Amino acid sequence: MDKQSETFADSLLGFTLPERNARGRIVRLDKVVDDVLSAHNYPAPVTHLLSEALVLCALMGGLLKGEGAQLTMQAQTQDGIVRLLVCDFREGVMRGYADFDDDALKSLGANPSLAALFGKG
Repeated sequence: MDKQSETFADSLLGFTLPERNARGRIVRLDKVVDDVLSAHNYPAPVTHLLSEALVLCALMGGLLKGEGAQLTMQAQTQDGIVRLLVCDFREGVMRGYADFDDDALKSLGANPSLAALFGKG
């Protein structure tokens, strides 16, 4: 058994709890997130934001049925520090990108709020 199958890396799994009448999905993204984030030198707040967006995109994109199905999630602002955040899920392949104002981001400190990052949106 290879390492990926042992750790469920880059996997989306559905589960059911019959005694609770509940169903759900869980995702673990390793290499996918590493590949997206390593393509750019994102600071920690943007890395965190883009990683969360990739998880959400994987959870929703995994629900798509049919050949050629695609989900694109995008947030864009005029006055925010993060001007563009986009994630794409197409036939199991994920991509993501963020555009931001680096100087303005530095002025916010280590743990800015979502409202501080996106402004009025």
